[in-house]
Amino acid sequence: MSLQDWVRIGHLIEHRPTVAEVRSLLSVVDRELGDAGVTSLSDDGRFMHAYEAALVLCKLALHASGFELQKRAPGHHALWINSLEYTLGDTNSRSLMSHLLASSKLRHTGLYDHAGVVQKQDADELLTAARQLRADEIAWLRSKHSELLPKGY
Repeated sequence: MSLQDWVRIGHLIEHRPTVAEVRSLLSVVDRELGDAGVTSLSDDGRFMHAYEAALVLCKLALHASGFELQKRAPGHHALWINSLEYTLGDTNSRSLMSHLLASSKLRHTGLYDHAGVVQKQDADELLTAARQLRADEIAWLRSKHSELLPKGY
């Protein structure tokens, strides 16, 4: 399977990324990481912010690779997460993808079913993973898509 296969089955469409878009998405990531690091927030809240940062990074890698999800794609969070295999492509992506998919389920439960399902360790681990993903993605952008990286990154 490849991203082109995802286009053929209707999950993706081609996308023309811009420096302004990358800058904007990175600013969302940085805001979410900052909020996730506020220790006075609830563990649920910190977790949600860290999850959002990681999800936007998945979206950013897909956009930088020249694709975006079809509007109203079912399971869009899982698609963004699973796309890391084809965008960043390193072996670390698999363990990160597993962590993010498990986090997605925990997020869903905490957001829609009941509060208090997230523990401090869950929030801390997801924040660490999201920060590492950001660093890995900046390095990946420098290496593979340097024309999209805003000045200062």
